[in-house]
Amino acid sequence: MKIYEVTNNTLPTEDVYLLDFYATWCQPCKMLMEVIKDMDSDVPVYKVNIEENMDLAKKFNVRGVPTLAIMKGEDTASVKSGFMKESELFAFIESNR
Repeated sequence: MKIYEVTNNTLPTEDVYLLDFYATWCQPCKMLMEVIKDMDSDVPVYKVNIEENMDLAKKFNVRGVPTLAIMKGEDTASVKSGFMKESELFAFIESNR
């Protein structure tokens, strides 16, 4: 998976992408990042540090991290919170394409 970092509360312009809301101090976020790095998918991942992009975290009503959002352009297809194994993450992405 291609992984990018969101800065300045600016969302990408991709057709379908995954937003990964995280915090640097969050252990489940670090574990999920390892899953994402090892996963084979053509859906790009945009990491959103909630402490540096508070407006985006508020816009998506992030209450805990990690939180993942599948985006289709500017529309939110689905949101899930918590750590996911690779099979769960793959199913989450594929069911929301």
